[in-house]
Amino acid sequence: MDALVSRCSTPPRHPRPPLPQAPRPPRPSARHHFVRAVAALAAAKLAADLPVLLANPPALVRAVDEALRLDAAVADHVLVGDPANPPHVPAPPPSSTRPPPCLLISPPTGSVRNLRPAPAISALSPAVSRLDEIIADPAAWDPAFAALADADPLRTSASADRLRALVDAVADSAARLPRPVHRLAVVSSALFAVLDGYLAAIAREHAAIRASFATIRDPGYSLDRRAAQVARRARLASSANAVLAAIALWENSPLFLELALELHDSPDSPAPSILADYSQKYSACIADLTDAIVEDICLDVRESLWQFDRRRNWLDTAEDAAAVPEEHVQPSLAEPLRVLAHYLQTASAALSLPLFRPSVLRPVTAHIDDLLWSRTVVRAQFSVHGGRQFASDLRNGFLRSLAPFHAHPSSLLPRSSDAAIILALPQEAAAEGDIDIYSLMLAAVDETEDLGALLERLGVVHLDHKDVREVIGRRIEAFGDFV
Repeated sequence: MDALVSRCSTPPRHPRPPLPQAPRPPRPSARHHFVRAVAALAAAKLAADLPVLLANPPALVRAVDEALRLDAAVADHVLVGDPANPPHVPAPPPSSTRPPPCLLISPPTGSVRNLRPAPAISALSPAVSRLDEIIADPAAWDPAFAALADADPLRTSASADRLRALVDAVADSAARLPRPVHRLAVVSSALFAVLDGYLAAIAREHAAIRASFATIRDPGYSLDRRAAQVARRARLASSANAVLAAIALWENSPLFLELALELHDSPDSPAPSILADYSQKYSACIADLTDAIVEDICLDVRESLWQFDRRRNWLDTAEDAAAVPEEHVQPSLAEPLRVLAHYLQTASAALSLPLFRPSVLRPVTAHIDDLLWSRTVVRAQFSVHGGRQFASDLRNGFLRSLAPFHAHPSSLLPRSSDAAIILALPQEAAAEGDIDIYSLMLAAVDETEDLGALLERLGVVHLDHKDVREVIGRRIEAFGDFV
């Protein structure tokens, strides 16, 4: 009975509910650890081998392809998920700590694409280090094909040749990438940086040349030293011109045509090239260098012409003309002709012919033509023998010095050549139908229709009627009354 009472008085025991526990995070599987380790090892290996890979374009292309395949496999594993390790998506960082977007390309339309380069592609920045090695070479600005100069019309420098190979390798690797974002990343981070860096290197070299400038009156001046500076500028201009020619080829390549269409917003208008800005930059660089070359040459030629410019009396007599050979050139022209020929030979050896003629030869000769016209033709007084001496100086002096650089050197000094024809006209025609100074003078005074026909027969085509009257007035036969 007592036992029964004791059992009845004991309250029944109920099972306690289990305490709530936080869910355990899934343990990473061995596969997850293996993928992470392989990705880290591949990234470290690629970063260590990039300087060597950039020097070997085929190996670089294979390494990029393998890295992209590994990157895609890791992305599929992390984003799609591992059955034993579901992905954990962290909350986005606050706006103050969020990294800024990567501005890849600013197309000519003004819009900006905010794209993030793939991690495997952002390691291509060592291309800039490769560029630094190219520029640091002591022979960077020397001709790349000195032994085959005739076969290289662009006069390519060693650095420009290696730069083109580097850009071709980077562009080829970018073209093999599977996604537009990867191609844009390579072009913006590596290729554009290389083009900008090479342009900055040329600017630094040009600034160093300007800093060592010496005028003809400086104690350290010498013609060889100034010619060496002209040659350095010419090699820089040839380097920029070689890259500019390569840019014209790259613009029409499938990779850059595709990127231009990718960044173009308006389907109604043609897509502008993404390299158009670099074409303008390199063209401006070439113009700056060639303008400096022309300025140096014109400065020295103008300084050396001081004695020739001072002559105002060209009233040579028959005795004076008989005392000198027929093709005589005045001694005062010896130094200017030597300076001119030396500079033009130096510049033409370093510049391509299509760049040398319009950018250096024609500006220099136009300046000389203006000097001869303004300082000699319209200021001096000529006899028939003095006019013939001026024509001999022009023909056997200046034009002979310019003959190696142009098939028709008289076209380089047009006004002076036409003036020399008029100043050398005889007083009386030697035969019927010949033109003398008096017949031309009367036609110019009366402004008859015969003036144009007479000038055409003489070959005077670059002077208008006012200039023709000015030249005739320089002959002593006009007695100063003809203007």
